[in-house]
Amino acid sequence: MSYNGIGLPTPRGTGTNGYIQRNLANVYKSKSGKSEGKQFAERRRILQQKKQAELRKKKAEFVDTELLEHEEKRRLEVKVMEYRDYLEDQLEEEEEEGNEDEKMREIDAKVEKYREKLIARAEKRGNDELERRKKAEERAEKLKHASYGIKVDPFSKGSPESDSEK
Repeated sequence: MSYNGIGLPTPRGTGTNGYIQRNLANVYKSKSGKSEGKQFAERRRILQQKKQAELRKKKAEFVDTELLEHEEKRRLEVKVMEYRDYLEDQLEEEEEEGNEDEKMREIDAKVEKYREKLIARAEKRGNDELERRKKAEERAEKLKHASYGIKVDPFSKGSPESDSEK
């Protein structure tokens, strides 16, 4: 049983039924001279690179603000504890006679003042960071509009000019 010159002239004595299957493992060449397998592999590699780039971009954009705030608070508390240790070490070096409780209250007051100062600095730095991010987003939006040739209507809903007229 042969078809188009492929296969056995007769299946007798071969232990098979003579059925002919297409070889799916063979990668046939296309008209461009490259095999379909190579083109497919290259297309898949390019798509994977694009997906990975998108994931990296999303990871860079997605920053959990609660985690950042917690890390900042931890750093702040470490500085406060270092300052407290420094003050207590100074107290031990002085070894003046006096009321221990009174000196510890003074240290607590100084530490609390230092903590408030650090918190104020951190809040100011956080506000500055938010402003920088907003400006960067606005610049990116303007660049996107300019690249697509979109004209932004200053009186459209949501623009600052239309909000101020109310």
